[in-house]
Amino acid sequence: MANHKKTETAAKLKKFYANLSNAIKLAETEWGIDTFDFQTGCGYTSNKDSFEKYLAKHISYVKTEKLQSGNDYFNALADGMYSEFSSYNQELFTVYLNDGSLYFNDECFDLIVYDVNGEKGPNQYGRDLFYFFILIGADNEDLIRITTPHVNTSWSTITLNSDGTNYYSYTREEKKERCKNKETGDGCSALLEADGWEFKNDYPFRL
Repeated sequence: MANHKKTETAAKLKKFYANLSNAIKLAETEWGIDTFDFQTGCGYTSNKDSFEKYLAKHISYVKTEKLQSGNDYFNALADGMYSEFSSYNQELFTVYLNDGSLYFNDECFDLIVYDVNGEKGPNQYGRDLFYFFILIGADNEDLIRITTPHVNTSWSTITLNSDGTNYYSYTREEKKERCKNKETGDGCSALLEADGWEFKNDYPFRL
């Protein structure tokens, strides 16, 4: 049963990563890197506008919704992610996908949290919540891509090689330790990517 859960979760993560990567490439082709600019603001309205402009036609989804404080799922996220989640995310722009999963923007459009099993529990980093970034024009390169968090000196610093490939500023063991910490659980997706999207025997959490 545990192995089945790991296999199912890994398959959904790979699918989401591939589908969103493809949607971003299609949006870049449509708009060009100079006009593909979703970093004009944060919050529900800005995220909704950016999704409808750039990604909606390229992603298969069931619906979008606004989630906010008082909603059971929102409250579970506030408990399961990091201490200031509620103050940063008073309204979430959320996209419900065809396979029962969903994703939402963590404050800004380029910060994405993927929930493998939708609103079902446990709603915790590393178990059913996994963090991704959209990068645009990284390192002065004409580049738009989805990636996992690879931090340098702070959680929000992502470093890339000049050809656009990830520079792993933390070792695998450091990523695993970061994954264990609720306040920095965004590192779990980086650990999984480093492991080829497989849940190794020493993965920090039971699914």
